[in-house]
Amino acid sequence: MSFKCINVSPIHLDDVALIHAASYPSDHISGSMGRDLIVKYYSEFLTDENAFYVCVENGLTTDIKGFVVFGKGLPGKVSKFKRENRLDIIKFFLSRPSVSFRFILKRLSAIIQNSDRFDEAEHLILSIAVSNDSVGVGSFLMNAVDNYCTGNGVDKLGLYVACSNVRALNFYYKTGFKVQAFISGQYYMEKTFEVAR
Repeated sequence: MSFKCINVSPIHLDDVALIHAASYPSDHISGSMGRDLIVKYYSEFLTDENAFYVCVENGLTTDIKGFVVFGKGLPGKVSKFKRENRLDIIKFFLSRPSVSFRFILKRLSAIIQNSDRFDEAEHLILSIAVSNDSVGVGSFLMNAVDNYCTGNGVDKLGLYVACSNVRALNFYYKTGFKVQAFISGQYYMEKTFEVAR
């Protein structure tokens, strides 16, 4: 099966939300949000300073197999989303007490644990997710990220991954990322690129 990456447009966001909901665990803040909030969340990243790709089977632009969001200024956009949608997020969590309880426990644990000090890369991967039946899509998307970085002079790319997400940790190790720090129950990982000067 051959794939291609295309830039995300608003018409893809419902499919992105479905893949996101199926890929992220319920104790991840965005893993338990409803479809409407997930669509709003990802619409924040439809800007020129970010790259947002979906992977489709070659020739089929409607059968989305996975997606990746990466670029500059992502933490600020996440904060903006949380600030602008605070009431909807609170309502959602209040309607799901078990999710709220797990989230609060996770946050308390993060406060208690020591965190490493580190310099975060300017470019980050916010999210990479694939549909359950898609073999090789994660590697294909990561290749697209690598090509973007080398073609656009990005020398360092970072990401955060939950310590409990062994599958993702193994994937990132295989694709060249290295753990740089531990913070709030997550590893901060980086990958470097050779940049022509």
